[in-house]
Amino acid sequence: MESMRPFKANALNLSHLPTWMLIIGLPLYWLEMAFHQNNHGITTPLAWIAFAVVAAVAVRHALVGCSWSWKTFWPGGWIDRSLLISGALLCLGMTAIYCYAALLPPHLPQEEDVLNYHYTFPRQHLIRQSFQYVRWSTCDLFPYPVQFGLAPFWFVTELPNKLPQSLFFLSVPAILVRLLKFLGQSDPWKCTLLVFAFFGAHHVVIQGGSAMLDIVLAYLFLAALDSFLRGNWIMAAVEFVFYFWSKSFAPLQMLAVMAVLSAALFVLKRSGFQLNWGFPSSAVNLPRVDLKFLRKFLLLFGVLSIIVAGPFVVKSLKIGGTPLFPFFVGVFPHFQHVDELPWDWDSFVAAAKYDLSMKDAYGLPRTGINLIKHFWLIAVPQEGVNNVFDYPVGLVYLLCLGPFLYLMVKGLRQKQIGILPLLICVIWSSWWSGSQQSRFLYVPLFLLYLTVIAELRYSKLFVLSVLFAVLISAGSAFRAHCSDFGKPPESLLSRRDQEFRRLSREYMAQKRSDKVVVKDYQAAYAQFPATVLAENIPYTLQIESFR
Repeated sequence: MESMRPFKANALNLSHLPTWMLIIGLPLYWLEMAFHQNNHGITTPLAWIAFAVVAAVAVRHALVGCSWSWKTFWPGGWIDRSLLISGALLCLGMTAIYCYAALLPPHLPQEEDVLNYHYTFPRQHLIRQSFQYVRWSTCDLFPYPVQFGLAPFWFVTELPNKLPQSLFFLSVPAILVRLLKFLGQSDPWKCTLLVFAFFGAHHVVIQGGSAMLDIVLAYLFLAALDSFLRGNWIMAAVEFVFYFWSKSFAPLQMLAVMAVLSAALFVLKRSGFQLNWGFPSSAVNLPRVDLKFLRKFLLLFGVLSIIVAGPFVVKSLKIGGTPLFPFFVGVFPHFQHVDELPWDWDSFVAAAKYDLSMKDAYGLPRTGINLIKHFWLIAVPQEGVNNVFDYPVGLVYLLCLGPFLYLMVKGLRQKQIGILPLLICVIWSSWWSGSQQSRFLYVPLFLLYLTVIAELRYSKLFVLSVLFAVLISAGSAFRAHCSDFGKPPESLLSRRDQEFRRLSREYMAQKRSDKVVVKDYQAAYAQFPATVLAENIPYTLQIESFR
């Protein structure tokens, strides 16, 4: 860990800019919910203005001392540099497609969860100007600190946008490059190849230009790691607290991962292993633990957890008797106000059980043979473009898997172990034990690419393979979004969402303020307080009234 740098050295780095969206957005969301009267789910531009000021300062800070040399940027002759230019053009083309798609409202098939709850409930609370439980859905009990932090940016436009997700998306390769440099690998061609690997990964293409939040969460973990390694305990605590409380299972997973990782490192250290950050030849040796730094990080993390996650924990305790719905429902009954709830408790428990059962809805039975098989099966499609893990992770993963396993075995034989490679294994193991959806593997996959490329010697074959993956991904990105080019944004919406838009216009024209009963719970485009009466476990509960 490096010695503590001035706060702005890391906090105002361009790759950490998306963190400022959450720092700015979360308090503004609470203010807008409390004081922005008759907002109809539309926020003021204050969040974007504040973010633009921070971004301008960060850009000015980044331009100081910026320089590079073409001759040392990429090894080899004109053929090798032609490969570099080709890859760069493909990545720029994909970036243009994703940024264009980010200007459009959520409407893609893979954005169902966005319409189910990610956008719906932050918007409903804005409209209602209340954090009170939305009684017809258990989804309102999930922790939403990330969603609340991004809501002032999403809802500033008439139709919700996806611009914040594109900024997080583009910052992930920048963070990976910073981590690569921390491992002592600052060769420009390695940094560029790591960026190509990011854009060439099929699992990245799936979410590029979409409103999905899995890459946003991966950014938060990687950014927190980068801040921590560079001695910025303030930014590390901010970024990690948003990741830690991003999903109901995230605190449980992270506590388990940290416990297993700590125990493994203790045993390995006592067994005579040399500990590094990465693999032996590219690793930075571990310094002594700075207890003062660690105490400050943990203290700030605890304080921020109360501020950022406290309201969601209290709501979940009050309604479900658990701090982390749908886990441990009813375990703290003395916090509940069950008599005030308009639905049957058994129905509520059934919804929680359904949510938990989704753990086994993807992937393979957890056997030794399947554990070995899944390393191949997760990379390739099985039915159409999907597989049992939801969608395949693609060619870049396969290119890096073999070298990673070889380096792990080599390190163990030499009695050397890297914390990042070990972290990959521990997170992957927790994924195998939990919900085996490929979208929950972004963090270990990105770290896999990082640690392997850090060890790589320049290989034209490997570079060509990665560029081939980028070419395939560019084609996939174009096919996924080309049908939207040039169309009016509202015409892209489904009939359901267009109906919500029509009802919203009528509601606002009539200057109504009452609640409206609707049939569909995917109410992200409703600009009025919506209530669903029909039961649809786990999303909606049968309620007695729509108070």
